[in-house]
Amino acid sequence: MKLRHALLSLALAALALPAQAADASTAQNSAKTIAALKTRIAALRLEVARAKAYDQVENLFDIFGYYVDKNQFAQEADLWARKGTMEMAQRGVYVGQDSVRRFHAADREGPNVNRLLDHPMLGQVIHVSPDGKSAKVRARMWQMMGGPGARATLGGGVYENEAILEDGVWKIQSEHTYNTYVAGYDGGPATSSPTMPGPNPNVPPDLPTTVKFEGFPKVYDIPIHYKNPVSGR
Repeated sequence: MKLRHALLSLALAALALPAQAADASTAQNSAKTIAALKTRIAALRLEVARAKAYDQVENLFDIFGYYVDKNQFAQEADLWARKGTMEMAQRGVYVGQDSVRRFHAADREGPNVNRLLDHPMLGQVIHVSPDGKSAKVRARMWQMMGGPGARATLGGGVYENEAILEDGVWKIQSEHTYNTYVAGYDGGPATSSPTMPGPNPNVPPDLPTTVKFEGFPKVYDIPIHYKNPVSGR
């Protein structure tokens, strides 16, 4: 009798094994599916964040250009990150918001009547970092300056800029203008001098210029932050 009961118990246990194995397999598959979905959701969230970052970085440098053109220097300085840098026309490097304000201290705040000071930023090429927390920007600068009784000029250059997400807000990490030429309306490019303004002794920079070069008719191969999109070189 005891042997019969033992055999019966073994038989019942054997019948239960497939069901338990199926339950374990189902649970394991469900866990894998949930993990894969969580990974996909995280990737999509990052993709959306990077897409938003692209627009925000573009807006950041667009408003920077507007503030420069309209002499809104106080608001311009607010765009910089705590350790952000400004570099242009071989003047050296200014670090942080206070130095940007110091650079503009002698300039009249606000639009000036009869003064043209436009620097359109054209064709921004923006690359947001994989983690969505920084970005690099290349753009073309076209400069128009002049006023009654003053020398009127056209100029050009290239921006190689960077932005970072600081305290949840996109700010300028570096603004580097590679000025390529400044020519008078009268005479055109033939009047362009390769000499850049250089450091202002009244408002000395925090650091020396990082790259030394001259403008037209001299030619300088301006660095590009990204590789050839076709060859990858």
